[in-house]
Amino acid sequence: MRLILSLLFSTIILQLGAQDSFCNARATVFQQAYDQWLVSALRSSNPAYFKGTTKIASPADRFKIVGIQTEYSPDQEAKFREVYFPQGNSDSFLALASLSHLYFPLLERKLSNAKIPVEFKYLPLVMTGFNQHYHDSRDRAGMWALDYLVARKWDLRIDTLVDERRGGDLTTDAAVKELKSIHDHFNGNNEAVLKAWYISRAYTEKWHNKKTLTTTALDEEANEFVAFFVYTVRLFHQNQNTLSNQLNNYFDILGNYENIAFKDTVNVDALVQLVGISKDEIYLANPVYTGQFIDPMYRRTTFILDNRYSGKFHSMEDSIYHWTPPAPVVPIAQATEWIEEEDRVYHVVRKGESLGIIARKHKVSVSNLKKWNKLKSDKIRAGQRLTIIKKTRKRAPKPEVGPDVPNNAPIIGDSTAVVVTPTDTTAKKVTPPPPQPKEKPKTNKPKETVVTYTVKSGDSLWTIAKKYKVTPEQIMKWNKCGEKIRP
Repeated sequence: MRLILSLLFSTIILQLGAQDSFCNARATVFQQAYDQWLVSALRSSNPAYFKGTTKIASPADRFKIVGIQTEYSPDQEAKFREVYFPQGNSDSFLALASLSHLYFPLLERKLSNAKIPVEFKYLPLVMTGFNQHYHDSRDRAGMWALDYLVARKWDLRIDTLVDERRGGDLTTDAAVKELKSIHDHFNGNNEAVLKAWYISRAYTEKWHNKKTLTTTALDEEANEFVAFFVYTVRLFHQNQNTLSNQLNNYFDILGNYENIAFKDTVNVDALVQLVGISKDEIYLANPVYTGQFIDPMYRRTTFILDNRYSGKFHSMEDSIYHWTPPAPVVPIAQATEWIEEEDRVYHVVRKGESLGIIARKHKVSVSNLKKWNKLKSDKIRAGQRLTIIKKTRKRAPKPEVGPDVPNNAPIIGDSTAVVVTPTDTTAKKVTPPPPQPKEKPKTNKPKETVVTYTVKSGDSLWTIAKKYKVTPEQIMKWNKCGEKIRP
């Protein structure tokens, strides 16, 4: 009997610890969502909304959410409420509710068209707090927390310039397609769908088919997520009629921004230096753009610019397109005795890259790129290898002189020079050493190294590729495998 009680007590302690860990993680996610630029703009334009005068009721009804049987205990409910109302403060909940006014109409329409329950509109809320800048250790990003492979499966663009997971409309299309495929896989078992989304497809398929009753920490976390989802839906349903809809205020905020269509590639530093806008302002308002350059060929998501800067942008547009970073200042003492050498490097074209983007990345001209690779047009394809010739400057080696030859002694070919010193008027013949053969310029050819990597739990092709600075497509090619990997 003592042993049984002890085991039961240990189980309760573990469950309470799992609850605390899960709730702390959700609280951190919601705090980051509360700090995003749209909420900050709303707090500035409509401070009365956040004064806390609105009374927020706890969910009273215990109706089923999309047929899910999961229930939460009074202890869980208290912890969940603390996530939304830290220390009784309603600001976090009001911020999330205001974002739901902005996103729910879009989500409801797309979920209805896919014929899956519209209650899944709460999924990006409980995952990320509708935070388009969200990113976690599993390399899931955007408000739907899509991982790299899922995003690429539904043709979202992810490269050094753009991450479409951080958008709204495009990433929702991909998320709904993935949600539909999981929903069909589990034959409408919505509890399994939620667990699959929260943890991973591969894990949940294993969980769905397992024959044992062993409960792991991951199972407990998945159960906690489902309970939190159910609580969230009930909380919002209970208060939906008492909350002021903030959609019109968001329209007013977005009205302070102008949609910009670039005619040429823009260096972000050009906007900073010539227009006076900070990088934080650029990336916060345009989460899809993640690189140093803005590709003019990319038109799927509009670039928006605060009206305070748009006038200056239009007046200096040509200068912005032709802006180049200032050359580093070289001290005069170091600006002499240099020789120039050529090195060859190679660039593998990624999807979405153009000659202009590659030229700017390697600080060369498009015409030289075409010349080196014998290209007759600007068209290139993903996977194509381009040769790039880079000129490097190197200090010229000082001529070697013998012990009896002063530094100012003339050395002319292999002839004999006459040196006269002030202390000795006698001519002294000095024969210089024979000229050294010139070394041929060294070419830096890329070295190929084979590395064997053992997949660990939580790894994805994207995280492994990022670690070794290669692409997921290369890993799949070298290993003759698909997108799915396992420990």
